[in-house]
Amino acid sequence: MKATIMKANNWTEDQYSKQYHLFKNKLRAYESFMYAHGRMVRVQSPSQLLYAQARAKLRYGTKYEQSEEMKRIQSFSAVSITKGRKLATAKGSRYEANILRRIERQDYRNFENLITKTKAGREIWDKIEDPLKREEALKDLSEYIKNKRYELNNGKFSNEFSGSDELSDDFDYSKWLD
Repeated sequence: MKATIMKANNWTEDQYSKQYHLFKNKLRAYESFMYAHGRMVRVQSPSQLLYAQARAKLRYGTKYEQSEEMKRIQSFSAVSITKGRKLATAKGSRYEANILRRIERQDYRNFENLITKTKAGREIWDKIEDPLKREEALKDLSEYIKNKRYELNNGKFSNEFSGSDELSDDFDYSKWLD
């Protein structure tokens, strides 16, 4: 695994060691933050994640693009595990505000079409304050519309469909409201 990671990233032994420890601290800070905010994320092995990323880099080359979760993990500060836990539980802190702001920006980019083109998407964006709850609501709305399209197309998936706003009219997002 180590050799594959080093090859994909053009790292030396020293670079690997440094980058591995930085990534491990970012990953643990991410897990602590999500757990402190009620999200049950499973504890993952940093080497497994780096290995999966390295294999994808080698497979796709210049066309490789990080997953949204990996982008989010990389956006966290590399702090010690103990400090990460302490920061994650500090409600109302500048650390929390910065992370939530980054999550909000990332979610807007990811769900921009859903927010701008559906009534339910706009309402979710405007009415749900917590960015993590908002993200869950938008994911569910997206899945809801996808399933309705599937039903309306007689069990066939299709990207070509008009009236997606009408498909979101009866979506209930009340469980995410504070």
